[in-house]
Amino acid sequence: MGKITVLDAEKRSIFNLKDILLIFGIIFLAGMFFLWFHLRGSEPASYAEVIIAGETVARLDLEIELIFSPLPNVSIIIQNGRVAVSASDCPDQICVHMGFISIVGQMSICMPNRLVVIIRGQAEDSPDVLVKNP
Repeated sequence: MGKITVLDAEKRSIFNLKDILLIFGIIFLAGMFFLWFHLRGSEPASYAEVIIAGETVARLDLEIELIFSPLPNVSIIIQNGRVAVSASDCPDQICVHMGFISIVGQMSICMPNRLVVIIRGQAEDSPDVLVKNP
């Protein structure tokens, strides 16, 4: 007949070295993912990007109230998480009449001054299409 061996309670362990290394590795990776998401989220959720003649001249945080003049004849205002071109010397004033924008992807364009103000950032529930009623 076969020999039956009884292991001593002292010699048995719940975890061996490989198990402990695996657990610490998983905890380390979880901590790295947490830090990556936490640090990545430190940027403003959305900001206004001001582009003149195809070149980005400013990124403006929408949380700060500000009046900004990227050109001598143009003023941009930020209030309550929204941005608008408040003054321009262009003939039609379409950019001024556009009013405040606040949704990621919206933009206000002043063609004579070659100016674009666009809302950038992370959009959780942003719409696919924006339509302004006349």
